[in-house]
Amino acid sequence: MDKLIEPSISIEEFYIELIENKRNNEKNNFLKNRLSKIKDVLISEEKNYIDLAKTSTLHTIVEHTEIQIPKSSDVVTKDEMESLYTQNLVSSPNSGDRGREVYDYLKSLALDKMCPYCSITKARTLDHYLPKAKFPTFAVTPVNLVPCCRDCNSEKDASFSNAANEMFIHPYYDDVNNFIWLVAIVEENVWPISFKYNVKISYNQNSLLSNRIAHQYELLDLNSTFSDKANRQFRYRLKSIVDNYNSGDIEAEKFSY
Repeated sequence: MDKLIEPSISIEEFYIELIENKRNNEKNNFLKNRLSKIKDVLISEEKNYIDLAKTSTLHTIVEHTEIQIPKSSDVVTKDEMESLYTQNLVSSPNSGDRGREVYDYLKSLALDKMCPYCSITKARTLDHYLPKAKFPTFAVTPVNLVPCCRDCNSEKDASFSNAANEMFIHPYYDDVNNFIWLVAIVEENVWPISFKYNVKISYNQNSLLSNRIAHQYELLDLNSTFSDKANRQFRYRLKSIVDNYNSGDIEAEKFSY
């Protein structure tokens, strides 16, 4: 679970460019006009999001399915914000679109290009930390978009809990690098040697953080991910040792350590 640098770009810097190519007619209830009118709402909510994230209280944000346009009875719907993300932020690779530039920049924040949720697989997509289906206000908000692998994105899906102890670790705001939370165990009476992993709940550290890690660990099935990786690496190393021993190259094996 890697700590990432917080995005240096805000929604204010690219939002108007993002909606520039949106159609605006009676058929879509003048979508572009409505999107332009929520700009200040998105800017304000982004600031609120950051304040809450820094105090680990994002679970207090209320789920919603639309964004109210100020001084109007009109709204921007969940589906319209989801479309803005999929059509205008993701867009096509090498398209040169401003949205795609932001998308690629956010993916580049992954440490060593690896998913910060599992630290095992390459980050090839973006996850909505607060799911866009339940929080459309943050569908294109940079600090809500986390580079991650497809497996973690799929497992996490639109899951969300308003319980503080079930919030995912937020890679931009939560730092567990100096937090002891993972225990490796060698399975007894199993050959080839195999490993399994468990979360160490430590009440001498931060119990809330421990429980959040445990919830994320279980939801993403990280035990299987970590165990499979460790077992493959160990068995490859074991085969190398045996091959060197059988070939008589014992000295080379000694120096390999």
